[in-house]
Amino acid sequence: MAFKMANRLLRYRLSRSRVGVVLLTALFLPSPLGFAQIQNVPPFRFGINFPFRSPETASLATFLRLLNDAGTPALRQLTFADVHWIQIEPQNDVWNFVRADSAIENSNGIQCVPTFYHMAASPTRQVPGLQVPWRACYDASANCGWNAARDSSDSKDYVQTVVRRYQSRVKYWEIANEMSSKMRRPLGLPLAEFVEFMHMNYRWIKEIDPQASVLNPGLLGTYGLPMDRPRGWLREFLAAGGVGSFDILSYHDYNSWWTLPAHFDSLKALLDEFGLGSMPIWCTESSISSDPGVRITPDYASVDEQAADVWRRPVVLFARGLQAYFWHSGWSSGGQSEWREFGILSANGKKKKSFHAYRLLVDKLEGFAEARALSFGEVTEDNNRGGDGVWVVEFRWPDGTRRWVAWSPDNQTFDLTQLHSAQLNVTVVVPTSLSSDGETANFDSYTVDVTNDTARLALTGTPILIEESNVTAVESNTKSAPDGFALFQNYPNPFNPSTSVRFFLPRKANVVLKVFDLSGKEVAILVDEERPAGQHTVRFDAMGLASGVYLLRLTAGQWTQMRKAILMK
Repeated sequence: MAFKMANRLLRYRLSRSRVGVVLLTALFLPSPLGFAQIQNVPPFRFGINFPFRSPETASLATFLRLLNDAGTPALRQLTFADVHWIQIEPQNDVWNFVRADSAIENSNGIQCVPTFYHMAASPTRQVPGLQVPWRACYDASANCGWNAARDSSDSKDYVQTVVRRYQSRVKYWEIANEMSSKMRRPLGLPLAEFVEFMHMNYRWIKEIDPQASVLNPGLLGTYGLPMDRPRGWLREFLAAGGVGSFDILSYHDYNSWWTLPAHFDSLKALLDEFGLGSMPIWCTESSISSDPGVRITPDYASVDEQAADVWRRPVVLFARGLQAYFWHSGWSSGGQSEWREFGILSANGKKKKSFHAYRLLVDKLEGFAEARALSFGEVTEDNNRGGDGVWVVEFRWPDGTRRWVAWSPDNQTFDLTQLHSAQLNVTVVVPTSLSSDGETANFDSYTVDVTNDTARLALTGTPILIEESNVTAVESNTKSAPDGFALFQNYPNPFNPSTSVRFFLPRKANVVLKVFDLSGKEVAILVDEERPAGQHTVRFDAMGLASGVYLLRLTAGQWTQMRKAILMK
């Protein structure tokens, strides 16, 4: 089997077109083929947490533009544009939705996961935690913390007003963030009272939108510590009556990438103990810094390793059965913060290698239906030792597309079998270089020959993306495909009941534009004729179709491109 190095550089120029989203149904179901069939999937697989520590000097429009450039399908922890009580209703019945409207109702179709109650850190931040804003105080002896008999009416009004306002755009709500570290008055609540608090909020949300899903407050991040603390708190919470107060387990993990599968498995086992084995699990914060001098990042951290971890972390978790993954964060902290440079944007807003790696990740893996590990290396819970061996994960899509992600820190080889093409296209997912302004990244690419349905891969510690050469990639974010053909993202998206679909032809061609549901059933033919060169627009009317995600497939000669469109009635 020959190993061909084309050594060509792919110029990866970012555009501002939106990424598509995919929706599946049912529950976690183990597959006899070994796939992690993650069903009841939200309309995204990947997300980004908003700015992390106080980069609010930039405008909200700037943040949204950069998030759109990254192609992120989803957004969590909106910080200064979230629905935190003190921002939305600082005084009784005095509402301010300006920033939240701009973020949640953004024109780019980014799906938001808002958080109701802010995790207060100090009185100087003027954040009341779980308290009623106009009655909040920070004196524990004054008994001014949240009290169910006194405050639940105000809390219910706040929560239901927010859900009612955004229920057409938001289907996933997070009650708070990392409250496992705040179980005390006045900012938080004792465990038993917090269990009651969670059940009340759950009921209030479901009364307005029964189809909405509720996330528990994300379990405290590991920050270089063992996973015992968040696991222990979750067990206490569930044992105290927390079962039935949330639909999705949300947790955070900042330890080394090879520890993540063990942490996921332990949380899944804990849910099994309480009869919650089918509950979806999201990792809503996970990342490393690009600055190796940061105390709480793993020792291997660097600019290139951060970009590699953009891929490694979600890939190993999806192979275990994770439903959704959020990198933390978008815009980095700077200065002397212990969280500096955790973002895919630098502290001054410049796009880093990890930004371009994330964009490629979403382009290539968003919308997959199944994931399975063909080979896993050394999984440990030791933050300083592990990871050797061969790591290969296969991803599959509803239309039959397959892609693989592979790496080996100790440089082993792997035989990929049961292939359907004569060659594989391989992309090294960490950019080799960036332009001076950070806008353009170069990725190494090469081909590998296939013999007898098998290809031998020479692996390194840097992940590679592997695609079969006779399968056209789902180019969900690039402005144009090779030769100038382009199927643009439909607008609006999400839509109800109709949307515009644009495509560009560099020359006259026979064009077929069809719409499929996620089972592969054809539901509409929008174009089936010869069209001249130039830009074309057609209308997709989904009046008679059910809400969900549909695949737009454009074929022009030998060229095919697909987009994902979400119908939300």
